[in-house]
Amino acid sequence: MTTALSRRDRVAPDSGASRGTSRARLWANMRRNGHVYLWVSPFIIFFLCVDLYPTLWGFGLSLFKWDGFTPPVFVGAANFVRMMRDPLFWTTTWNTLVLLLLIVPARTFLALVLAAMINSAIVRRKHFFSAFLMLPNVTATVVVAIIFNVLLVTNGGLVNTVLGWVGIPAVSWLDSTEWSKVSLAILNLWKATGYFALIMLAGLQQIPKVTYEAAQLDGAGPIRTFFSITIPQMRNVILFVVIVSTIWLVQNIADAMVLTQGGPSYSSTPLMYFMFIKAFSQFDLGYAAAISLALFVLMTLLSAGTFAVNRRGAK
Repeated sequence: MTTALSRRDRVAPDSGASRGTSRARLWANMRRNGHVYLWVSPFIIFFLCVDLYPTLWGFGLSLFKWDGFTPPVFVGAANFVRMMRDPLFWTTTWNTLVLLLLIVPARTFLALVLAAMINSAIVRRKHFFSAFLMLPNVTATVVVAIIFNVLLVTNGGLVNTVLGWVGIPAVSWLDSTEWSKVSLAILNLWKATGYFALIMLAGLQQIPKVTYEAAQLDGAGPIRTFFSITIPQMRNVILFVVIVSTIWLVQNIADAMVLTQGGPSYSSTPLMYFMFIKAFSQFDLGYAAAISLALFVLMTLLSAGTFAVNRRGAK
């Protein structure tokens, strides 16, 4: 008994002293690296004001019924129950997932192929082609929409005219519930693939040329080199492109707004555009805030799934 008490008495002061030492080291470290926290503070303030506060405010708003003019009325989880029962919510969520499946894999692959072509030894004036890839991305969305309307309009459109020359009947690219999402996918691929190709190109230029030279000495052709060396070496860059491309696409409303106006019958309305309509056309701000939280959950799940697939592939 005495031994146990004496041992406990010896341990207690030591643990308290260790906590005091750790606290002193923490304060000493903060004083020593205070300038680092000073330089980081603008970003922290920006994050708190622009990201964290609106997110928390949006969560609070989702618990109210508010039109932006009259006093808000607390409704609890009614907006979320309404969202689960709203067929348009599920329709626009499905539209978003379909657009992701149509665009993200195709854009990632095309961006990697374009970057590999520019990075190859047979292509000269790489800076010219790199600048050329950015042209669609810097073109105004309204101008792009006008161009694609001319190309894809059902009667007299350039694409349907060319299809008619080879005996294929005209396609209702913008007026059909089946083809309107394809039209959005084509526009988005044309507009943003070049930007992601530049990111891929920067990653390709970090791969040592010795690796490709060794593969050529072993008799590997261009296709074998692409799949056996380029893609494995570019795994982290591809992951970055997939995640950023997914976030951009989920947040994009301009393409649907100016090309198809979300129609026909909400067939090309993504979830973000549906939230925009509820917030700024119908002034149903509480319901729009609930949809924004659903968007946040969707992007989180998609990003987590992408990380999980990449981690499993790395093993």
